[in-house]
Amino acid sequence: MLTFPILSIDIHYPSRLLSYWTPANIVISPINQHIFMVDMSFNRILHLSPEAIYISTLNLPIEQSKLYSPLKLTIDLAGYLYVATGAYSSLAMIYKYRTTDHQLIKNISLSLYVPTALTISPINGDIYVATTDTKDTSIYVLNKNGEQINKFNASKFSPPLSQLTALTMDKTAERLYFADRNDTTTGRIFVINSQTGRQLQVYINSNIYRPTAVIVDANLNVYVSDMATNCIIALTSNGTFIRTYTNSLYNPQG
Repeated sequence: MLTFPILSIDIHYPSRLLSYWTPANIVISPINQHIFMVDMSFNRILHLSPEAIYISTLNLPIEQSKLYSPLKLTIDLAGYLYVATGAYSSLAMIYKYRTTDHQLIKNISLSLYVPTALTISPINGDIYVATTDTKDTSIYVLNKNGEQINKFNASKFSPPLSQLTALTMDKTAERLYFADRNDTTTGRIFVINSQTGRQLQVYINSNIYRPTAVIVDANLNVYVSDMATNCIIALTSNGTFIRTYTNSLYNPQG
């Protein structure tokens, strides 16, 4: 878990169940600091206390008989949790939950099949969803009602996108950051204008191979989880390498 403004790594041992979990895509409620985490072992969402003690498992309206894409999470400033997933050969959905009682608030239908990343604008609540498949690699932009208002295609960027893996925004919501991996396992971090899609920067760093998560701090420093090198890479706002954080990480996913 990364915390700001000064980066630190807090290590918790929530319970003996930890050995059965394969954690990924962790988000923290700004309301009560509760943790919501995808467990890749069973493609489910675990609700943990601020001390990472297990509380409950979130029930999703999905059919157990179907094969679903890995769950993707984000959380807004009001503490609502958004969950994106898609069943095999079916269009994907976003489920919006109230985190205090796990109440399902809204279903949002998507015009894509495999969501690979999800983030929310802290300013106006716009939803950004990344997808990667053989026919469509792009970022969809929805308003808070779930209506599509924009789409940024892979060919719009240089180099073109290949496999989108993570999305995040700065606190002003002016910049959208996303991680991408190409076929030679070289990772890239793109920075674009969140409204127009205009490319502002791209960080191609020899320390990034398989990026799985990206976040940005108040100084626009960028932190990237990399599952190939088992570390977190810190970059300045212009992409200059700062350092890596390891702390015996294994396959970091969020």
